[in-house]
Amino acid sequence: MRLCWAVLIRIFCLSVRFCFLSSFVFFLGCICVPEHLMVLFTNEPELIAIGADYLRIAGWSYLLTGISQCYLVILKVIDHTADATKISSAAVVLNIILNLAGLWKAILSLQEILCAACYR
Repeated sequence: MRLCWAVLIRIFCLSVRFCFLSSFVFFLGCICVPEHLMVLFTNEPELIAIGADYLRIAGWSYLLTGISQCYLVILKVIDHTADATKISSAAVVLNIILNLAGLWKAILSLQEILCAACYR
């Protein structure tokens, strides 16, 4: 199969623009009005507050996710599927490690709060 590099580059540029625009819209929504986004999923105030805090943090990842998906798709199109698979796998492992680090931080913070409450 012969690839037309000019067409491929145009498609890639178009997809990066579209993905950046859509990622930026979701980023702005998560950073500026996360409570309004959470109302779409629940009407419980406690869950809205927790979800809004999460969206303020997770919103930053949306900027990179959209653009990185364009690169992964292009790698697959030009028959570099092994590279795309390695990159995706490394990203999943890194995500798990960072989530565990955040979970441990939350557990330690909760432990400190409970200990402080017990020794009052």
